[in-house]
Amino acid sequence: IIKKSPPDIRISKNKTREKYDVRISFKSDLEYFKFPLEDHRVSLILTNNFVTPQEMFFDVDNSRFNYDSGIFIPNWSIRDVNTDTGFANPQLDVAQKDKSVSYPQASFILNIQKNGIRKVLVIFLPLFLLVLLSIFSFLMSLSNTTGRFALASSALSGLLGYRFVIENMLPRVGYFTVTDTIYMFLLSIAFSIFVFQLLFTRAALLFLKKAKPDSREMSLGKSRLETINMTVFMLVVFTLLSSTVFSVLL
Repeated sequence: IIKKSPPDIRISKNKTREKYDVRISFKSDLEYFKFPLEDHRVSLILTNNFVTPQEMFFDVDNSRFNYDSGIFIPNWSIRDVNTDTGFANPQLDVAQKDKSVSYPQASFILNIQKNGIRKVLVIFLPLFLLVLLSIFSFLMSLSNTTGRFALASSALSGLLGYRFVIENMLPRVGYFTVTDTIYMFLLSIAFSIFVFQLLFTRAALLFLKKAKPDSREMSLGKSRLETINMTVFMLVVFTLLSSTVFSVLL
């Protein structure tokens, strides 16, 4: 408590009203599970567990609840403030639910919203572009085995290297955020494509060396390789799109 004014006491209709102007400073831990897609709500709860509801209650004027204009929160801004009053009813005994006690309580709430989508684009746009780069390897010619493998390996290397960039943007927390989950998912897709292209290009090289040019065996083998290539391509695209839609709806 930085400052508390003397009480302004008034008696009206057998009730005593005490008014205080209070200035406080406090810190609150924020949850970053949905970073960088989250907003925040910070609550300060005032309780008096030495009295009963029959003895006193809190009455808060929302228009007089304000905050320091110099507060700076990177990437967020305070949207609005709210107050609420009532009574808390904690249970004294879990086995006997009728055993409880009530005491007055007041809540002061600050709603904090994100400023723009700059950080969202900076984090996610390069990740999806790198995964799309690896997906494009399916669209290259079957005879260009070197290019297909190089494109898939470059995308995987880019994702691994970009992790160090993301790490500097992430909050210092010990749990997984949405960014971590999406990164691991995209990394697994890029790694799967890399492994597929490694095995696929090797099989394609062995086949192209053994099969005779312009033979029926050559055309049939190429048709099978194209079918496998397009099947895996469609499977990867479907997995990526369905996961994105599911995440947005969730």
